[in-house]
Amino acid sequence: MKKLDLIFTRDFSLFTCIFWRNQLFLKDIKRVWGFTISDQIINFNGTLIEAYRIHDEVEKMKNHIINLPTNHLLFSQRRQQITISAVIKLRSLMSKKTTKKHADLIKEIFELWSEMYPGYMLAYFLPGPWADDFCHVHGDNAKKIIKELFDLRIKIEGIFEAIDLFIREIIAEKLKALNLDSSLARFLTLSEVEKIFAGQPPVDDKKIIARRKGYAIIGGKIHVNESFPKLLQDTNYTFEFFKKRVKSFKGQSAYIGETITGKAYLVFLSHQINDFPTGGVLVTAMTAPNFLPAMKRAAAIVTDEGGVTCHAAIIARELKKPTLTATKIATKAIKDGDIVEVNTKNGSVKIIKS
Repeated sequence: MKKLDLIFTRDFSLFTCIFWRNQLFLKDIKRVWGFTISDQIINFNGTLIEAYRIHDEVEKMKNHIINLPTNHLLFSQRRQQITISAVIKLRSLMSKKTTKKHADLIKEIFELWSEMYPGYMLAYFLPGPWADDFCHVHGDNAKKIIKELFDLRIKIEGIFEAIDLFIREIIAEKLKALNLDSSLARFLTLSEVEKIFAGQPPVDDKKIIARRKGYAIIGGKIHVNESFPKLLQDTNYTFEFFKKRVKSFKGQSAYIGETITGKAYLVFLSHQINDFPTGGVLVTAMTAPNFLPAMKRAAAIVTDEGGVTCHAAIIARELKKPTLTATKIATKAIKDGDIVEVNTKNGSVKIIKS
């Protein structure tokens, strides 16, 4: 059985998940990095998508990157400029000032997405979860590269999510014009998107509607309304979380404060940020700038992802909020309304009452 890692949980559309796997990972990362993984597994849990990758392959990918010489083109100013230039062009195209036809606009956005992604991903992983290993291999030579890539990451933060949302909104307009439910934009495949832009309704909107409840992508195939743990078992994958009920788990203390016991609230979407109550425990995959109002009201913060330089850690230190990052499973183990204990002194979360 191949062990999976949950990489992150996000609000992405089906067409993005397909393009992400088939083009960005299997082609663009391979082309620029010289190494990639065999598959990216997606599970849409009815609210958000969860992205999984094979643990051993991620480790091999990390080792490939951290053992490249520091003068490698991948770490060069030229590569960073390619990334930031593509991002600038993308933001310009998404400013809604363009007069391009929608079909041409989307085509150019996808092309720039491919150009941007290898540098985007490097700026995500190298200054984050791979930083310590990179410094261990290269010493002081690594610090300058990590600083440059972290600065790049700040400049391009949120672009992946922005692209998905922009395309989704255009598709929603097209669906509305075809007298179809605009909210289905989130559940269209790439081929269905192409038909929409050709002015044709999807072949089977009932099939699309069925994806609302849940779908998984394994080996490039879409599975609808099937048990994700069983799908993994049937395809020779395993995710440790599904093997046992988790009542406590560990994370990385981003800010050490008082031990907090309180009601947990899972926050992923904008309306949940607005509704977050004062004194609650904020549980999310990873925070972003728009999470700030909820973070200010939170008694403690717990995230799936992150490291010492992530958004949650930086804001936690500014706000002096007890915060645990990099738990990997917080949003899966904790349910809305659970009473949890967050102990940043020993980096633990306990579910006191479900």
